[in-house]
Amino acid sequence: MNFPVMDFAVRYARQVFDEVTVAVVTNGTFGAEQLEWIIENEVSVRISCDGVAHDYQRPFSDGNPSRDVVEANIRNLVNLNREFMVQCIVTSASVRSMVKSVDYFANLGVRTLKIEPAHISEACRGNKDMTPSPQEFVRSFIETLKHIVANGLPLKIDTSYLSRPTTGYYCGVCGENLTVTPNGDVTACVEITRRSEPFADVMLYGQLLVDQAKFVFNDTARAKLRMLHFANYTTCKKCPLRLVCKGGCPMKSIWDNGFSLERSKYTCQIEKLMVPRVFSLMIDDPRYSEVVFDDFQMQLC
Repeated sequence: MNFPVMDFAVRYARQVFDEVTVAVVTNGTFGAEQLEWIIENEVSVRISCDGVAHDYQRPFSDGNPSRDVVEANIRNLVNLNREFMVQCIVTSASVRSMVKSVDYFANLGVRTLKIEPAHISEACRGNKDMTPSPQEFVRSFIETLKHIVANGLPLKIDTSYLSRPTTGYYCGVCGENLTVTPNGDVTACVEITRRSEPFADVMLYGQLLVDQAKFVFNDTARAKLRMLHFANYTTCKKCPLRLVCKGGCPMKSIWDNGFSLERSKYTCQIEKLMVPRVFSLMIDDPRYSEVVFDDFQMQLC
């Protein structure tokens, strides 16, 4: 939206720091100038594209389809041999077309695909009817994994429901994220960037004082954010999957339950339905491990 500012920020950061990693999450409708900038700056790219559902899920603001522009940029990145990820959001309307979307992405040359169900928050424009049921999502996800393996598609599937086991936090929402908004506020999650938004009193936990060149932080808010760990969630304490899911996305839980330290029932259902089935597939056929994990080692006890 303000490309010159982004370009300046990257150039300035590289003057100040020895090592700078640049990542962009985009709807894929960027132009030739931005593509050149991505290549020159070795930018890590995640493109939002919804496969066969893209036309009706992601039109331009005037209602015209954005597919041709997004496809062209994906093909350009493939032809330039640049690593990138495509994120595919699955709705109740598109959940049964997941396999068709995987074929579509494979034909485009996509190698890494992040598949996530639509999750509706108080700040988004959708309605809760867009969210697929946990049962439908998992059924289609497992069917998709089987299709990839059976047809030898060169695709890796990334999903927030499967991760390397750890006792740490799910993400940096716990107060480790230092994300500065255009207004100079420090937010724990990019889903909350304005003071008028829900939960801003906690999520906007600091402020950048430009004239003094320093940050100030709200210690009370930071203490609340540090509580967003699965060890503090009632339903997670004895769950055998807690080291894999780490309580799930904290913002999804907050949207569903507020700051109650209760995890989202929706994500919990998906986790419990999906993870055992994926692990069972991996045990029966190691090729599934190649699809869902990097640098894995399997030990059967």
